Amino acid sequence: MRYLSLVFAALVITGCGDSDSVAPPVQQEPAPVGYQYSQSNLPRDLQPQISAAAFEQFIDNNNDFALKLYQWQAGKNENLFFAPVSVSLAMAMSYAGARQQTATEMATALNFQLPDEQLHSAINKLLLRLHETATTGDYPITFNLTQASWLEQSYVVLPEYLDLLAVHYDAGVHQIDFKEQPDKARSTINNWVAEQTEGKLTELLSDGSVTTDTRLMLLNTMFFKANWAQPFKPADTQQADFFLLDGSAVQVPLMQQNAVRALYAEGAGYQVIRLAYANQQFAMLVLVPAEGNFAAFEAELNLNRLQQIRQQLSEHLVDLKLPKFQWQHELNLKTVLQDFGMHEAFQPGSADFSGIDGTQSLFVGSAVHQAVIDVDEYGTEAAAATAVEMGVTSAPPPAVLTVNRPFIYLIEEQDTGSILFMGRILQP
Repeated sequence: MRYLSLVFAALVITGCGDSDSVAPPVQQEPAPVGYQYSQSNLPRDLQPQISAAAFEQFIDNNNDFALKLYQWQAGKNENLFFAPVSVSLAMAMSYAGARQQTATEMATALNFQLPDEQLHSAINKLLLRLHETATTGDYPITFNLTQASWLEQSYVVLPEYLDLLAVHYDAGVHQIDFKEQPDKARSTINNWVAEQTEGKLTELLSDGSVTTDTRLMLLNTMFFKANWAQPFKPADTQQADFFLLDGSAVQVPLMQQNAVRALYAEGAGYQVIRLAYANQQFAMLVLVPAEGNFAAFEAELNLNRLQQIRQQLSEHLVDLKLPKFQWQHELNLKTVLQDFGMHEAFQPGSADFSGIDGTQSLFVGSAVHQAVIDVDEYGTEAAAATAVEMGVTSAPPPAVLTVNRPFIYLIEEQDTGSILFMGRILQP
């Protein structure tokens, strides 16, 4: 099976004054027509100094934020899919320039609990770890994360802010004409996003979302593509009933595979399986509440509950049936973050992002998150051949997991336990 995920988070920072002037010179590199790219001369910190305890706390804080973000959306009667890491990265780049009450509210809403220097070091360490685990081993996967800032070409950004972006995020700024050609700038950025996501997201920024007052956009894109360690055979996929929350049934393509070797557990009112991807460093955790138990199970899903479930997993053979599914989801982060207590950042005249430009003329105009997921059977034969070599003659009878009802899923990096993507399927 091949899993494809594309995620995009965008933060639009607007100016409420007109203190623009020529930006200070920084390192330049060639860029496509329509913008110039600049980055601090400081190199990226490839060995961020942060204790194991502080890094573990950062991962837990991020995972807790992921589950709260999931619960905020749970009341909607629809499928969900989002990338908490993408949200955190885009917001952290703006948080780096926030000061006073603006910074306090952002830290609370985003669950940033480490001191600022440790926070950005932890983010850098996670980015480096994800790149390393995605590209090492016999079966590397595709996992590209891109951080980018889009700046009004005449606007001044403090050198120390550019330094922080370079050192911790390996990012610079794309200088573009928001003031005179906002719609052209919007089109240019949409084209850039389409390129970063291999054409899957082409119109993130809608008409009117970029104006002559736009001064800075902070973006994060994620592209994840991996083969199952044990792929399904397309010939075995069959149409079958999938039972919705109201008890009705719809026909869906149900992939199936006998004697899947996986981490598995079952408890009172649920089953769970962790399906590894080819390099064994990333996995999909599929949480399947029993019929009639979805709402109760979902309502209790917090960080402690998730950790308990993870600890119950052990290696099993499983006769598995899992639906193919696709979903595209958009989330208005402004509404979410305001509900989480982040208010001042969105208020002209009150927001304090003076760590970006030295003034209090900037505020957050909008925050957008889009994600796409596509799950099917395909995988590399070499990965499958290696992964399925196992002795089964003395193994106990396989567990049976038929995912023919609503379920919750998340994609995690197994070494850190970091939740990269999360969602649910109510109807494939």
